[in-house]
This record gives sequence, C-alpha cells and structure tokens, in this order.
Amino acid sequence: MKVLMIIDSLTLGGRERRLVEVVKGLTAQGLKIEVVVLRDSVYYPEIYQYASKVHVIKRKIKKDLSVFLKIYKIYKEFSPDIIHSWGSIGSIYAFPIVLLCRVGFMNAMIADSTCKIMGKNWVRAKITFPISDVIVANSFAGLEAYGANNKKNAYVIHNGYDFNRSSSLNIDELKEEYQINTRYVVGMVAAFHERRDYHTYLKAAIRICQTRENITFLCVGDGPTEDECKSLVPSDMIGNQVRFMGFQKSAEKIISMFDVGVLLVNSNLIQEGLSNAIIEYMAHAKPVIATDSGGSREIIEEGENGFFVYPYSDEDLTQKIELLLADEPLRIKMGQSAQKQIKEHFSFDSMINSTMALYSNICKSS
Repeated sequence: MKVLMIIDSLTLGGRERRLVEVVKGLTAQGLKIEVVVLRDSVYYPEIYQYASKVHVIKRKIKKDLSVFLKIYKIYKEFSPDIIHSWGSIGSIYAFPIVLLCRVGFMNAMIADSTCKIMGKNWVRAKITFPISDVIVANSFAGLEAYGANNKKNAYVIHNGYDFNRSSSLNIDELKEEYQINTRYVVGMVAAFHERRDYHTYLKAAIRICQTRENITFLCVGDGPTEDECKSLVPSDMIGNQVRFMGFQKSAEKIISMFDVGVLLVNSNLIQEGLSNAIIEYMAHAKPVIATDSGGSREIIEEGENGFFVYPYSDEDLTQKIELLLADEPLRIKMGQSAQKQIKEHFSFDSMINSTMALYSNICKSS
C-alpha cells in the first residue's frame, strides 16, 4: 500500500510529532509513504529516515495555485492508494485530486475542538468532508466541534505514545545537569502563545514561591508572548525558582524531573483536541493539572490521574499544586494511574493499528 501524506509544516507541534510517529509505525509494517510539506520548515529530521520521500513545497503566497500543480505532479509520479491530509489547507489542496482521480482520501484535519461557524476551518471542512472516505479526529470533542460526530465515516484515533522513546533516567543527575536544587519541580510544556494560559500558571508560581523555597517552576517552550510573560515574574525569581527553559526539541528529559505537570489553555480562544504534552506527562507517571477544555476529559480522570482547574483561576491552580505536593502517596498513586491510562488506552500500537484498519477499509471500498 502506498500513501501520500500532506501537512502544512513540520515545525514543533503535536500534529507534526504525531505524523512522524505514524509514518515510523506504518513504514515498519511495510507501507510506502511519501510526505508533502507545504512550508520550508522540517524540525523533525527523522522523517527523512522513515518516509520514502519528503517533498518540501514553498508557498509564495498563502493561496498559491501552483502548489496544487506540484502536488498533482507528485501524485501522478507516486500513484498512491490513499491521500492522507493532516490539516485543513492540505485537505483543500487534495480536494481536486481526489475528485479528478478518485483516489482514497483520509481527511485528518481535526486536531482541536474549536470550529467557528464561517471560520476558515469551518469552510474547509464543509468543502472537503463530503468527498472524504474517512474523517479522522484525535478526540471525540473535535468531531463534535466540527459537526462530524454523527457521520458514519467519522472516527477518532487518539494520540499514541511510544514507550520505546523513554529511557531510565537518574533524576538527581538530571537536576544537577539543569542546576535545579529544590525538592519539588512543577512544569508546563507549551509554546508561548496567546492560545496558552501562561499568565495563570505564572501567577500561581509566584504565589507558591512566596511561601516555599523548596520548589522550582519550569516553563518549557518559546514563542511570541515569552517576553511579556517574563515581565510578570519578579526579577529575583527568574532563573532561580521560576525558570524559562526555552525551545526544547525533546522535552522528555525535563518532564522526567517534574513532580506535577501543568497545561493551561486560553479557553476563550481555543478548546484542546488531545494534548501531546498531557500524554507525555502521564506516560512519565506525572499527575496532571489542566484546564477543563475540549478533549482533555477523554484522557484525564478527575481525582484519579489528575485535576481540572477553573479557567484563569490561579487560586484554584495553587490549591491543586499544594495538595499534590503535600500528599506524596496521593501524588505517586495518581502518577501511576496516569501511566497506566497511557499504556492501556493511548499506546503507539493502538494508534498505528487503528490507522492501518482505516486504510484497509478505504482500499476495500475504492
């Protein structure tokens, strides 16, 4: 079986990481996969190891019609059984090829659970869903948001974590490497962007650091709001109890030092699909504190493996962090439950097998 995948970019992100993992798993099962990247930005060089070929197409403008001709030429030369689109713009470029050539089409543009009526993703969904053999989201909340939850050809494939990526790490040695001298570490892995609520996280961090000296708060990521967020933190805390770690290609070493993993979103702007950060926290046996948003309830069980907090409430976040730090047996129990949840329901093998099953269905019906 041959599959042509189309994605907007391969910069750092959950969707992009998921594509790389899926290509790795599918090529191991004998599939031949070529990948079209619609931007000159490949932050995952391993994709060249897994994919048969990677085509980087530079768009001169957002609506560059020449891109369609380039993708069509790739399609004719490769002659795939299936086109698998990983984003709404990729689905739009795939649309005429699917109509003209009657090729199987997996439309996996849904990776969040926010779809504003008459917004660009809403319009692209309305155009491309009718000609899709399969519509895929990474959360049930995403299917519902895009109005696809009642469609017979709509499916959910949750993100899967490959435990082969993890290795046994010495936490004391890591803390020494990163010059962290405190008993506890709380962290948030997210880009500094208005979609993420670093403001509430940092307000809680400041509040806790004012009464505790045995804790370090880590911010892992970069982005346009980083400087603004830094300005919220007292200068004597920056670099000491509140650390801005910047861009990290692989955050797993840092996550392994966490006692608690936090992910807060600006729920006025976006609802999560299924967060890779939450999956990675849980895979490393860390209890999670998150905004009650989108598909997060599909993985976090309140009081079992994590807690939800009220949007924008640093007081609620402070209370939940303090509860977990004060009760070590609870913290360990919730972390173990989190890891079990990933192993049983969000495994790498499940993600790959579910994708293969849908590919087979598409080929049988074509």
